[in-house]
Amino acid sequence: TKAYVLVKEAYFLFVADRVDDAMQYLDEAEKIYQDTGNIYIETFVLAEKTQILEEYGDFKQARYLYHKMKRCMAEVPSMRTSYYIGISGLHIRQMRLKEAKQELDLAKEAMGEGYVTITSAYLYTLAEWFYVTGNFSETEKIIMNLAQPDCYQSVFYLARLVRYPVYRGKNREMAELFLENYKHADRLMKNMDTELLYAGIVYELGNIEEGMRLVDDLLMRARKVHNKVKIVECCLLKVRILLEQNRDPAKLLNLMAEAADAGNREIAVPFWFEKETMIKVFEKYSTELRTKLSEKDITFIQWAIAGGQKPAEAEKNAEDQLTEREQEVLEEIGNGSTNKMVADHLCISIATVKTHLINIYGKLGVNNRVAAINKYKSME
Repeated sequence: TKAYVLVKEAYFLFVADRVDDAMQYLDEAEKIYQDTGNIYIETFVLAEKTQILEEYGDFKQARYLYHKMKRCMAEVPSMRTSYYIGISGLHIRQMRLKEAKQELDLAKEAMGEGYVTITSAYLYTLAEWFYVTGNFSETEKIIMNLAQPDCYQSVFYLARLVRYPVYRGKNREMAELFLENYKHADRLMKNMDTELLYAGIVYELGNIEEGMRLVDDLLMRARKVHNKVKIVECCLLKVRILLEQNRDPAKLLNLMAEAADAGNREIAVPFWFEKETMIKVFEKYSTELRTKLSEKDITFIQWAIAGGQKPAEAEKNAEDQLTEREQEVLEEIGNGSTNKMVADHLCISIATVKTHLINIYGKLGVNNRVAAINKYKSME
């Protein structure tokens, strides 16, 4: 009973950003496991510790504890699905996408019938895997199939639907509903994830100064509690705002340098979520970035926005990955066409041309038109 209370209270401390206290409670619970040998206590402690470590960007330690947790599964087979889903989520954050898919397949095998909560967790994680592999339509299909009428009253579940930028942009009403529900939500539902999403939507819906203030406040808190993941995500959102508002290039470059430190911890997926912004930043500030960031940092960011592929791998797979329309766009710009000319020639909008270019850059592992054309020609 004492171990159960400690684990439960540790979760509330974690939500309140009192991570050191939460880990201390979990250490106390683990001592009870050592005294009693109750394997269920150990699995609950490890599950919660990995969640905290992953959320705060200590991926190396989280991976170590996942390996300890795996050894418990023979005695607690009911934890197998949770284990596979959890570690696949960690792999996604590190853009280890092959490993993530393998774990998701094992989760599907281990999943019993009727476990609604576990099934939802599996599907949400699968939706994210599809998103970071560039399959946005599958992501949208999954999250809309999961959406039930009561989801729209819950900030937590609504956040799962509107967290993907490409999807949120198509569903302004849902984004506005999230804002309204967030204002009246219970404090426990307002973690850093929902706060960052709230700040981003406030900005995207036109309240620029309020959005900037919210993300600045959250970034300050993330630094204070050493939440490395949220530091990176806040920095990149602020970079997007400064870029789009054409403000303070010096601050933008400093934020890029702070976010780039993530390479040492393999915090990769936030760069993918802001892929479009990253490509524009590299186009506009290519020279300045090379004086501000190390070559290792630049390589890491380009690897992340290329979908977790090394340049050689990206080049090897790019020809097969490029759609017929993307190849037509490349051929047009290779002939010297502007975006408007490409749109006219292919009977599509300029916005669609830009979207194709962003996807092309990611698949080819480049960050500008000239490099894309040269890479494409070298593959022919």
